[in-house]
Amino acid sequence: MLAVIVTGTCQMFILAIGTNILLKKVLSKIEVLIVGTILAIGGLILLATVQYFALIYAIGVLVAVLRFKKASWFMAIVAPITSLLIMIVSDYTIIWSTIMLQVEYQDLLMNTPFVYSAFQSAIMLLYIFIAAQFFTRLKSNYLVLILLVVTIVIIYIFIYIGSLYEFPTDILTIFTILFTTFSVLTGIVFVVVTKIIQSHIENQEREVELNHLKDYTSRLEHIYIEMSLFKHDYINILVSLQGYISSGNQQELETYFKKTIVPLNKKILIKNDR
Repeated sequence: MLAVIVTGTCQMFILAIGTNILLKKVLSKIEVLIVGTILAIGGLILLATVQYFALIYAIGVLVAVLRFKKASWFMAIVAPITSLLIMIVSDYTIIWSTIMLQVEYQDLLMNTPFVYSAFQSAIMLLYIFIAAQFFTRLKSNYLVLILLVVTIVIIYIFIYIGSLYEFPTDILTIFTILFTTFSVLTGIVFVVVTKIIQSHIENQEREVELNHLKDYTSRLEHIYIEMSLFKHDYINILVSLQGYISSGNQQELETYFKKTIVPLNKKILIKNDR
């Protein structure tokens, strides 16, 4: 009973902490503590009845909290699922290590729950910090979400089948090999999808920059044409004024000013107002 309480509580808190790290600490330390406590209390109660499926409750609580903190639906769902997947990976890492060291996994879990929890927490945080480097590049791509959901479903099928046989060493060995292979393949697909998304985003940014450059060039050309026309009109005005002044014809000068210079000035003011 002690082992279940210790490991279950630790896993719920690490799940909350890991999710917060992936989302660049959207929750404060106090909020993480509160959420972790809610997950631990509810999770332990459900663990006694529905066992491993209590983690679905944890995912639901985290999604609700993250949505309350204004995280997008995509990130609010993907971050907890990713954190849960990493927690399961860390657990299987310990299982693999016990098999390699010829140590009984159940003995480690039941007899030294604090040691087990410390190992799992350290391994999970290591994986979380590695995953966070790629997680920041993710955008709302539902292919990633589907991939994570399918992965979790398959893992839970493994866990459920193993629980039917009370997790004997042979079953754990087979599941660990299968899970390791599946995790590697999932990781490769995840990285490839992330790269594709990043490349798509960069292409979109380049396209936007190119459109801005085209717009800027078009405006420069328009300004150049207007400056050329203004220069031409300005020279004509100076020549005409010089002619009227030289001839001393005051009446024609006034007429030219009213019919040519005043309308041109209004035209320039209208363009500037635009």
